[in-house]
Amino acid sequence: MSLTRRGWLQGAAWGVGIAGGVIAARRRRLRVLVLGGTRFVGRAIVAAVLARGHAVSLFNRGRTGPGLFPEAEELLGDREGDLAALRGRSWDVVIDTSGTNPQWVRRASELLHAAAGRYLYVSSTAAYTMSGSLRRSEESPIWPAATDAARTYGERKAAGEREVLRYFAGRATIVRPADLFGPHDYDRRAHFVRWALRARAGGEFLVLGRPENKVAFTDVRDLGAWIAGLIERDVRGVFNVAGPPFTLGALAAAAIAVGGPATPVWVDRRWAAAEGVDRKQLSAGTGSTYEMGSPLAVVRGLCFRPLVATMRDTLEWWDSPKGEAAGEAAGETPGMTAEAEAEVIAAWRASGGGSG
Repeated sequence: MSLTRRGWLQGAAWGVGIAGGVIAARRRRLRVLVLGGTRFVGRAIVAAVLARGHAVSLFNRGRTGPGLFPEAEELLGDREGDLAALRGRSWDVVIDTSGTNPQWVRRASELLHAAAGRYLYVSSTAAYTMSGSLRRSEESPIWPAATDAARTYGERKAAGEREVLRYFAGRATIVRPADLFGPHDYDRRAHFVRWALRARAGGEFLVLGRPENKVAFTDVRDLGAWIAGLIERDVRGVFNVAGPPFTLGALAAAAIAVGGPATPVWVDRRWAAAEGVDRKQLSAGTGSTYEMGSPLAVVRGLCFRPLVATMRDTLEWWDSPKGEAAGEAAGETPGMTAEAEAEVIAAWRASGGGSG
C-alpha cells in the first residue's frame, strides 16, 4: 500500500472518529422510561441506553435485580394495576420490555400516550400466525385475537402491538425478535449454553436436525445496542430481528471451538418426535420451521457479532458465580443427561439412522 493510500485511510478513520465524537457531543440526552429492564432482554437494552449517556427511569416491581443500574432512576409499581409512580411525569420515549400481557400494554399506553413522545414495544416473531407461507416478513399476518381474548404467547404479543398502535399511531416502533441468546439468560428453557457445555464434556452429543438447517436467533446485546440507536434516530415502524442465516452446523462448530473437541451426532427430528424425544431437553436451536431474516433491521443499523463470541461469552457467564445463580450447579449440563443422549443415539443407529 502506498504512503498516500495509507495516509488517506488513516485520515478517513480519524475523520470518522472525530465526526463520531462531534455527533456524540451534540446528541440530545433522551429521557427514557423502560418498563421492566432488569432481566435478560431489558437488561441488555438498559445497559446499551445508559452507555450512550441517556437518562433512564426503570419501572418494575423491584423484585429482580434491585440496584442493578445505580445510575438509573427506580420507580416501583406493578403493571397489573399500580401505575401511580408514572403519573405526572413525562419522557421522550418509552421502551416496553415486559409487555407480555396486552392488558398491561393497554394500561401503560393509555396512561403514557400524552406523556411520552414515542413508544418502542419489544414484541416477538411468535406474533405471526402459523398459517400461510413459511416465509415471515414484517408484512406477514399476525394473530387476530382481541386483547381480552388472547391466550397464547403469540396472541398476547400481537394484541399488545395493536394496543401500542392504537395509542401511539405514527409514534410507535415494533421490534419482533426471534430467539435471543447470550449472557444473563436465566431461562432454563433456552439451553443455548448447553452447546458449549456438551462440547466441553467431550465425546458424542445429540443434535436434532441437519447441519444445513437454518436457525433464527440474535445475541441479546446486539439487539440492545441496536434499539439504543433506534431511539436516538427516532426510527419508527415494524422490524424483525432474526439474526443472520446461522445453521446448526455453525452452532456445533462454535461450540467445539469454545468448549473443546466433541462429535455432534445428527438425528432426524421426525424420528426423534416419533420416539418421544423431548426436544426442549436438548440444545436450543434445533432448526427453524420457517424462513426469516432481519433485512429491514440491518438497513437500519442492526449488526451481529460472531457466533463464537456469543458462545464464548455465554459460557464464561455460566461459569461465573452469577451464572451459577441460574439455578444449575457449576458445570452441570442443563436438560437431557449425556447418558440419556447416548441411549437415543444408540436407538437411532439401531434403526438404521446415520448409516449413510
